[in-house]
Amino acid sequence: MDLRVQKTKNSILDAFIELRSEKPLEKITVKELSERAQISKQTFYLHYKDIYDLSEQLEQELVKSLVDSLTHQEHLLEHSKEATLELFHAAATQSSLFRTVFSGSRTAALTEGLEREIKKIILANNPEVEHDLKANICLTILIHGCYLAYQKYSADAPEEVAQILSEISGEITARCRS
Repeated sequence: MDLRVQKTKNSILDAFIELRSEKPLEKITVKELSERAQISKQTFYLHYKDIYDLSEQLEQELVKSLVDSLTHQEHLLEHSKEATLELFHAAATQSSLFRTVFSGSRTAALTEGLEREIKKIILANNPEVEHDLKANICLTILIHGCYLAYQKYSADAPEEVAQILSEISGEITARCRS
């Protein structure tokens, strides 16, 4: 990618993240973001359709990087306990960014994105799971449930909560596969 294009995109992303830390997505305008990024509105529109397109692209990139950090992607079902712990650790390294980008009306985008990306990997390695209702329900419960439980209980002991959720994840996956 052209260095100028990359610098412009970085400027847009930096400005967007600053604005997201200050206000909800729905209150951010292209004009305001362009001024903060020191670009023209036309330059913004060369890269994104609108603020929501920018937000969705950033969310997808963050989710993809999180899932890409998993070491044994081809064995997610067999190693769900380890994968759960890896996901929590990877997310913890960027917790401030995740809290900012996936806040307000965009909170569910994280778990929805994780579910979509994880299912893609699982289906690529286990095509029989695609029409297995029990397995799909288990995956949905694991992804959304672990995230909500972590959000609710991790304030005082994030590592302990991640460890407990990892154990539960392994138990649920084993039960769902039987």
